[in-house]
Amino acid sequence: MPKSDKPRKKRSVRIKLDLQQWVNEQVSKKRFQNFSHAVDVALEKLRDSEKERKTEKIETGVSQNLPIEVNITVTTKDLTEPLRRYNVENH
Repeated sequence: MPKSDKPRKKRSVRIKLDLQQWVNEQVSKKRFQNFSHAVDVALEKLRDSEKERKTEKIETGVSQNLPIEVNITVTTKDLTEPLRRYNVENH
């Protein structure tokens, strides 16, 4: 893979030991060129998935904060209990 011409900034991060070990294994398997490449790939994937989610919400009109109407039927012995409506908030 050719090196990127995009400017880079050197950073220092703390990560969980198990994640570091996993990345090191992936580098040795040639999945990533090095640790920085693994971080770049992970962050780009996260950014892209958030963009897709935002686009999906706009296209469907779905938002996590909109109320949902739920119909519940309560059955009694004589089956005469009326249908009740409840509004439920998504969390």
